[in-house]
Amino acid sequence: MKQLVKTLFTAFANGLVAFSRACGHQAWLMFLFMFGLCLALWLPTLAYAQTRLSDIQGNWAQSCIEQLAQQQIIRGYPDGHFQPDSPVTRAEFAAMLGQAFPNAPEIRTGGKFADVPTRHWASQAIRQAYQTGFLAGYPGGLFQPNQPIPRVQALVSLASGLKYVPQQPAVETLTSAFEDANTIPNYSQGAIATAVENQLVVNYPNVQTFNPNQNASRAEIAAFLCQATQTAELIPSQYIAKVETQVPNSAQAELRGVWLTNIDSQVLFSTQGITNAIQRLDQLNMNYSDLLR
Repeated sequence: MKQLVKTLFTAFANGLVAFSRACGHQAWLMFLFMFGLCLALWLPTLAYAQTRLSDIQGNWAQSCIEQLAQQQIIRGYPDGHFQPDSPVTRAEFAAMLGQAFPNAPEIRTGGKFADVPTRHWASQAIRQAYQTGFLAGYPGGLFQPNQPIPRVQALVSLASGLKYVPQQPAVETLTSAFEDANTIPNYSQGAIATAVENQLVVNYPNVQTFNPNQNASRAEIAAFLCQATQTAELIPSQYIAKVETQVPNSAQAELRGVWLTNIDSQVLFSTQGITNAIQRLDQLNMNYSDLLR
């Protein structure tokens, strides 16, 4: 194989030299210009062809998958398929995280696992995902790179790596958003609640069913990553879990008030008069007053 490549390269180089001698300097420059133009036109076409995946047409996450493929955050298979319903391993997810968040700051050292040798194809991505706080290992120094990642783990990973903090009580958020909130593991409730608040959680086809322990599909992982990285609305809104922001009771209370002035009134001319006025306003359910003198 090496000899064949060497032979082809030598023949190509000899051909260029012969072309230059036969046609002169200007013809050589024209050839280089035309070659560069063809290359410029060919490369975008090739890149676009690589993002065209034959098995996602009509898929609920098609726009998202195509966008991420164009950005090389995710990739299809050599046969042109994406396999949107297939599971995602922890190693594959680590690789996707590295592509989606290449500038994530490191918050800890380490990331070597007994079951991820240096020669493993995703060893660097796994170490990066660990050091940036997106992923952690299992007891015994294991990572289990070939284990399919459940939906709950993928979303905990994103919420943790992006440093989200819940704004409302986690249990209230989860019970409001999901019919199966009682199946969400205790360790993950805070992270999943903040993932909901930041609209990372995508549930297809029923937005109120979370299925936390179900293995995440490639389409679902793509949807989570789109919600975390894209500004464009690529996921149909009916599949994005949301909760209504709770308005504090004090803001919901009716504001009823009155001005107290010294115009045609003696109420402000003595301490007892002001005290009597305030007590009377309280009896009338006035909760605000402004003294104007």
